[in-house]
Amino acid sequence: MAVMALGGAIACSNSDTATLRVDLRTDLVRPLEFDAITIRVDGEGLSTEGAPMGDYRSGVRVAELDGVPVGGRDVTVVLQSGGGTVATRTVRTDVQQPSTTVVVLIAASCAERVCPGPGDPAEATECDLEGCVVPEGTDAGVSDAGSPGDAAAPPDLGSDAGVALVCPAEVCQATTCGAGATCQNEACTCSAGYRGTTCNQCLDDWVRLGDGSCAPSSVLIGTEGRDDLVGRLFAIHLVGLAGNDDLMGSSMGDRLEGGDGDDQLDGREGGDLLFGGDGVDELQGGAGSDTLVGGEGNDRLRGGDHADTLIGGLGDDELDGNRGDDRYVLDGLGADVISDNDGDADTAYCAAGVYVVAEEMRFSDRILELSTGGTVTIERDEVETIVCCRL
Repeated sequence: MAVMALGGAIACSNSDTATLRVDLRTDLVRPLEFDAITIRVDGEGLSTEGAPMGDYRSGVRVAELDGVPVGGRDVTVVLQSGGGTVATRTVRTDVQQPSTTVVVLIAASCAERVCPGPGDPAEATECDLEGCVVPEGTDAGVSDAGSPGDAAAPPDLGSDAGVALVCPAEVCQATTCGAGATCQNEACTCSAGYRGTTCNQCLDDWVRLGDGSCAPSSVLIGTEGRDDLVGRLFAIHLVGLAGNDDLMGSSMGDRLEGGDGDDQLDGREGGDLLFGGDGVDELQGGAGSDTLVGGEGNDRLRGGDHADTLIGGLGDDELDGNRGDDRYVLDGLGADVISDNDGDADTAYCAAGVYVVAEEMRFSDRILELSTGGTVTIERDEVETIVCCRL
């Protein structure tokens, strides 16, 4: 903790000064995400030698400044790592004698946010849990001469438990939904190409295949070697078979199957249904509400601009829904990682028969251990809702 007298441009006589204590609360992790702190009062700054140890979620005193002039002051806290700036926050506080404590809150989401953002007023130059805010509206100072209960409590960063699990009153059963659906909460969510209450009907321009699944009527099948299959002006069913294939859909809703091998699938436009198959596959949904299923192997799944459904399958998979209100199905068939920091309302659902047996917060990531023996790591706890029951 830095303890010093503040001089220079804002210095006044001792009778007009007070001690200013600065407490920091953040869900950024020291020393992994920041290792030094700079504090400024009305632009005059000091740098700590390093960020002091402590529980930053609950609050750590990072500075005690003597000789601060009484009255309204701008207090700026800058978090740094390796000499670079990670996040900055300025609050306006009323410094009173004999001492005042100001609590500065810096959320991890502020590390990548630029303020003001689209639609924000030009004065909203600082970031907090609610987004971009006007500095004058973030007063968190408490005169130590008065009662701390007289001041509003700082925003809650949450506990190490992260977002609470939601266990629905009626858990969807595996037999409730058709083959073209994912069982989420008490309802069936249709995969791309399917419709109906239980998602057992094909879209009008798709047909029923021999195995009962649905696909576009036009089909292009590759070989046992490496293939480049591309859709054109109409919905198409692309099948890669064996080999390391590149499949690219059309501007309509397509079905793409990589088959065996390390394949790359790109749905492009439309609501597409993508199956990676066996191997280390990369699936890209593109525009439209897509359904991505990794299959067997350590796959990488990435959605697009709309609400997508991502299912990793067997293996250690990386899932990123990108923009839109995405859905993640936690099948527990590997050590999966979800990375989705677009700020939309994303939801993760335990698949039918899958339960949470343990959970922990490791730094800012949430880790779920599932009843199938698999795990899911949600980076920065970015998924807004998790619908799972505990075993």
